[in-house]
Amino acid sequence: MPWIRRTFAIMLLQAAVISAVVGLSATAGRPTLAQDQSSTFTRLDGVNIYFAESNREATAFDRTNRGLSRFAGLLYALGANINVLDWRKDIPADADLVVINAPTRDIDDAQSARLWAYLNRGGSLLLLVDPLTVREDQGVIAIEMNDRTLRSDRGLFVLTWSGYGVRARDDVIVAETGDGGLSRDFTTVDVNSRHPILRNVTGPLAFFGARSIEVDASIQPYSAQPLVYTGSQYYGETAYVDYLQLNIELYNPGIDTPRGRLPVIAASENRTTGARVVVIGDGGFAANGEGFLSAPSNTAGFVFPANVQFMMNAVAWLVNADVTRTETFEFPTPGPTATPTPAVTPTATPEIITTPEAESADETTG
Repeated sequence: MPWIRRTFAIMLLQAAVISAVVGLSATAGRPTLAQDQSSTFTRLDGVNIYFAESNREATAFDRTNRGLSRFAGLLYALGANINVLDWRKDIPADADLVVINAPTRDIDDAQSARLWAYLNRGGSLLLLVDPLTVREDQGVIAIEMNDRTLRSDRGLFVLTWSGYGVRARDDVIVAETGDGGLSRDFTTVDVNSRHPILRNVTGPLAFFGARSIEVDASIQPYSAQPLVYTGSQYYGETAYVDYLQLNIELYNPGIDTPRGRLPVIAASENRTTGARVVVIGDGGFAANGEGFLSAPSNTAGFVFPANVQFMMNAVAWLVNADVTRTETFEFPTPGPTATPTPAVTPTATPEIITTPEAESADETTG
């Protein structure tokens, strides 16, 4: 409706002020990761992007730290049409992209079926998943493993594994700290630079608790590739909540995801239908208060500009946009943030790793 679109436009312009006249300068204090710079994004004129909301996802209209209003603001500024997905109906024929960001309730079988039919028609999916759920119960904050939402061995991930060779594992990427604890916030510069999504992504990518991604890069009807890796010191902890409760860190070979360069983002394209999928193991990667954090708040002084560039590139690739049609934005230097940013970790020389072939259907669903 017109009033919704007007309200949305005003909100997005307030949430993502993309203007060179902001003119922020860095103040004394803890150094930040970004400097004054221009970023060039592919135009998205007329592209129809549908955001899912029915399973308590972070939404394009949400201006809180968990929300995606800054991400949506940039999409809107580049010409995209922002819509809300209605799961009671088939995914609209005009949908160029479906975005599902950090659901806290599982995608049911009927929704998975509608999404699968959409992909079989050549659609595209951007899926961001969190390793943990945080809820408040009578004033008590409860943290749980996100094993009831988008588990690797059931529902939507069974379909994406068989049809696209990508799925998120049921773990939390961590590294041991010097005091015997586990750290789950990190940045990395270890990327598959050959993929078009990584074009012009030059700085560290920030993650705020992530699931590792399993990728079948063997010869299949699809082409699946890992895009971003952790450092070699990380592993996938499958009992992270036990660690939080007992404060005991223990790597369990055969149970936890083995230590090494773990994919944390992957992309896949079906050679037959042309459908494209990107899976990101961190729901906060594009959130206002994490990957799209700005300082001061409600400015374009993005603390992690590489996250912003990656997300814009990912959308452009997913919708097969014309990369010759671009627009350049000037991002000011951010001020100091209230909370520490993840430390940059050393990573190996980027390379594409071919993983074993997909397990049989019995092993996947057993």
